[in-house]
Amino acid sequence: MRDLIRRGRLHRRNEQLRAQSGALGLSAGRIACSECAASYPAFAAGGAALAPQARPRSGNAIRWIAQAQNMADATTPMNRLNRLPRRALAVVTTLWAAPNSVLGLLLAPLALARGGSIRLERGVLECAGGLVPSFLRLLGAGTSIHAVTLGHVVLAEHLTAMRACREHERVHVRQYEVYGPFFLPLYFASSLLALARGHHPYFRNHFERAAFEHAAARPDGAAVTTAEHSGSGGA
Repeated sequence: MRDLIRRGRLHRRNEQLRAQSGALGLSAGRIACSECAASYPAFAAGGAALAPQARPRSGNAIRWIAQAQNMADATTPMNRLNRLPRRALAVVTTLWAAPNSVLGLLLAPLALARGGSIRLERGVLECAGGLVPSFLRLLGAGTSIHAVTLGHVVLAEHLTAMRACREHERVHVRQYEVYGPFFLPLYFASSLLALARGHHPYFRNHFERAAFEHAAARPDGAAVTTAEHSGSGGA
């Protein structure tokens, strides 16, 4: 009789443990005791039973489950640590592109005139409207330029042009992050090489072709490509 009472108590305790472990996302079979499993084979089928010495005492059941949950969360600090190199890389690339970004920052106030706008979008300062169109016409010397990128600063004629050219210009931002202060000399050298070969200095520019290919690969790439190819330019 005492043995039946003891097994009944063990069963009730393990039913409570299974309910609590389910709330924590643990496997019920892993916390089933061997004695309860022996009395109820259907419960044993849910997973391996614990050895008698590993069975939690009734007073430590909640603590045992909490410790198991803490073990599951033990990798959280490591996940945070894994993000540090990416943040460090972002700092390095920002500093590497900084000389070009400074040029863009010097021109950013042009967007504040005549109702222009300046906003930070995904780590890039976007300047649209104001006196930027006048600057782009001067820069293009007769060629229509919708947007231009200088480091982490993008200057565009207006917000519509900014939206149409955003992904294209993002490629140039990444190119600045890779080549840093050498990007502009390499860009113009690529245009001169294309011109020497009898090709268009803009559309056959190595860096522009990479930007066009990226824009074309996106779902809205066709619209971006059309906007850029309509006699436009931008670095």
